[in-house]
Amino acid sequence: MSKLVCVDFGHKGKLLGQDCGAVGNGLYESDLTEIIGEGIVKELSNYEVDIRIAPRGTLNDRTNYANSIKADYFLSTHINASINTSTATGFESFIHNNASQKSLDIQNILHAEIMKYMKQYNVFDRGKKRANFAVLRNSNMSACLIECLFISNVNDAKLLKDDKFLEGLAISVANGMVLGLGLKKKIVDKKVENNNNNKEELIDMAIEKWMKDAGITSLDSLVKNGIINDGNLWSNKMDEKTENWLLFTMMARLLEKINNK
Repeated sequence: MSKLVCVDFGHKGKLLGQDCGAVGNGLYESDLTEIIGEGIVKELSNYEVDIRIAPRGTLNDRTNYANSIKADYFLSTHINASINTSTATGFESFIHNNASQKSLDIQNILHAEIMKYMKQYNVFDRGKKRANFAVLRNSNMSACLIECLFISNVNDAKLLKDDKFLEGLAISVANGMVLGLGLKKKIVDKKVENNNNNKEELIDMAIEKWMKDAGITSLDSLVKNGIINDGNLWSNKMDEKTENWLLFTMMARLLEKINNK
C-alpha cells in the first residue's frame, strides 16, 4: 500500500495579498517555498506515493487538511530569517517537542540527506531541533518543518536566487523522504511507453503526409488555407502539447482541403 504524503508550501503568497513570510534581499519566502515545494512534488512523482499539497490558508487549514486525508507524513517547507542580525545562516529541521520516535527517525534521515547536498555549498548545519510550532503540534501524523537558509543573509540569498541550487535542494529533500518513508521507485512499463511513442510518431507522420498532400508548407500557409486562425499564436506554442479536440479539428480541415482538390 503506497504512502500518503502532504507537502506544505510555507506561507500564503504575496499574490493572495496576505502573509508572504519573510522578505529580504529582493526575495519573498512564499515564492521560494513554492519553488522548492513544487520541486519536491515533481521528484516524488517518480515513486509509489500519493502526494497532496496543503492549502495555502491558515496554519490550521494546512494541518486540518493533512489530518482529514489521513496523511502518513507532513512536511512543511520554510525559509529562515533573523531580525537582529544578518549573519545568521544555515539549515535546520524541526519536529515537535513530543514527537514520536518515527518522526525522529525520519528527521534524522531527512536532515542528513539535505545536509549532504548543502555541504557542497558550504552551508552551515544548525542542527536537528524540536519546537512547539503549530503545524507540528496540530498534525496527527509524523511531521517535520525545514528551514532552508536565511533570506536575511546576503550569502544565503545568493544561493536562494540560484535556480540550479533550488532544484538540487528540492531533490535532496525528496530523496530524504524516499529513504525515511521507504518509498519505492515506480516501475515503468516499457511496452506501454514504446506503444505511446509509436502512436505519437504515427500521428506526426500522418499529419505530415496530409499537410504535404494539402499543399501546406508553413504556418502562413496554414492560416491562408484556413487550418489555423493565428500564426503568431501558434509560433509561440510549437513546443507545447496540443489538445485532442484541436488536433482533430485541424485534421478535419486538412482532410476537407484534400478531398476538395
